[in-house]
Amino acid sequence: MDRIAIHAPIHTSHAHAGFISRAIAFVVDIVVMSVAVLAAVALLQALLGFFTLYGLIGQRVVQSSPFREIVVVVIALIGIVVAVGYPVVFWVLLGQTPGKLLMGVRIARTNGKRLTIGRALLRYLGYWLSAIPLGLGFLWVLVDDQRQCWHDKLADTYVIYDSRSPVPLSSTTTSAPHPGSMAARPPLPPANPSAPGAGSPRPTSEDRRR
Repeated sequence: MDRIAIHAPIHTSHAHAGFISRAIAFVVDIVVMSVAVLAAVALLQALLGFFTLYGLIGQRVVQSSPFREIVVVVIALIGIVVAVGYPVVFWVLLGQTPGKLLMGVRIARTNGKRLTIGRALLRYLGYWLSAIPLGLGFLWVLVDDQRQCWHDKLADTYVIYDSRSPVPLSSTTTSAPHPGSMAARPPLPPANPSAPGAGSPRPTSEDRRR
């Protein structure tokens, strides 16, 4: 039964994220990736400065055309790794990038299964499909019943609002009795004095000897 519930279609229990939430999350991710690339480039330049004693040695090597081409290639590789690895890794591990986490949305498969690396790469390639016709694939979320962009349809994914939350304390602790339940209980009847042994103390051993 648990497996059936886990792999149930996502759209039956979660609301799909709209265009505004997804657009803001995308902008936040672009800013984060840009900062990451700038930080990586700054680190590369700092390393070059350290090993050349900040221009005291190796000037001919640093200023040569082959070396500059190598630096350009390395910077380009850094940009590619960040641009591809950032969304794909976060999608696979967490189901959401920092931008989507900030907006409270996440990516989910239409069949409820985990997003694999291959499916994440397919969704990333779908970004280009959505962007080429003047961004029509991104705007498709405005008219689609399931609020899917083209890359969502390509990868069989949804972007839904993340409703995951810790279990409330009320479900793990025993609830106190309702005040009305104590008042509703009738008082205990008094002991019947006519009953044998009622109202008289039990005889002790000394009384029995007498």
